[in-house]
Amino acid sequence: MVAVRLQPMTEEEFAGYRAESIPSYAADVGRADGTPEAESMQRALESYERILPKGLATPGHTVSWVLDATTGERVGHLWLFHDPTAPKSFVYDILILPTFRRRGYAEATLAQAESAGRAHGATRLELHVFGHNTGATALYEKLGFTTTHRMMSKPL
Repeated sequence: MVAVRLQPMTEEEFAGYRAESIPSYAADVGRADGTPEAESMQRALESYERILPKGLATPGHTVSWVLDATTGERVGHLWLFHDPTAPKSFVYDILILPTFRRRGYAEATLAQAESAGRAHGATRLELHVFGHNTGATALYEKLGFTTTHRMMSKPL
């Protein structure tokens, strides 16, 4: 089993992460619900502005690099929120770089998220996964996540 450690991003690193993550999220939204590209980009930008109005200084949010604990190599990132109004934490974004996938890094990263949540008094860890992301869904189910809500759509 691999081990990871989380290293909070600097403001400069966060700016680069944000610049890459917004188009990626917009593409997932468009793929999930058929939203045109320009509209998906606008929705993604508005979501980031609403959820992280103060960037890294937004209370309860941490955006970190995921590093291999042995080598220090960057293997991905994690955006985690600890809800001050409820005993839960929420994974807004987790990504393991393609060259490191299927080696246990995502599991180790989610274990770190669970530990951080417990340290903040959370009794549950939540996340959202797009329906088309079957690989992630399978991993989350393997780790004990269960579906709490399901939204479905049908093109007309």
